[in-house]
Amino acid sequence: MRSRLLLTVRALTFGALIFAVNSMADEESISLEEHPSIQVLMAQEDAWNNGDLNGFMQGYWQSEALRFVGSESVTKGWEETLARYELRYPNSETMGKLSFEVLELVPLQSEYLWMIGSWKLERSNDRPSGHFTLLWQLIDDEWLIISDHSS
Repeated sequence: MRSRLLLTVRALTFGALIFAVNSMADEESISLEEHPSIQVLMAQEDAWNNGDLNGFMQGYWQSEALRFVGSESVTKGWEETLARYELRYPNSETMGKLSFEVLELVPLQSEYLWMIGSWKLERSNDRPSGHFTLLWQLIDDEWLIISDHSS
């Protein structure tokens, strides 16, 4: 019963998100310099570049409902997401130097925001890069990532 209810809630939430994204065609993007989510993202970049995964994770919602979708799997929960990062990036050498570029910010409602961007890592032996889509929510007067799809 509980899993059926949870599935129904997720389906309704996803449906509402799709509706909001589809109905925002006439909405203008938010200025990239003005939105507080940019400051959170830049703090994450700084924490990463200082080898501080816990600091990096402060931009994420500390909840079991957090979702991280990567190229290989879906990770559920804040602690699990941190553990995933710790496993993949155990030291400063593997972490490299991270940079983000925000390509678009789109308001979905007053307390939700959709962000599209790119990421780049500079390491001694390679330069991986990719894109991300972040769903942000204003929670207790703080913009936090509630869903991250990075590839």
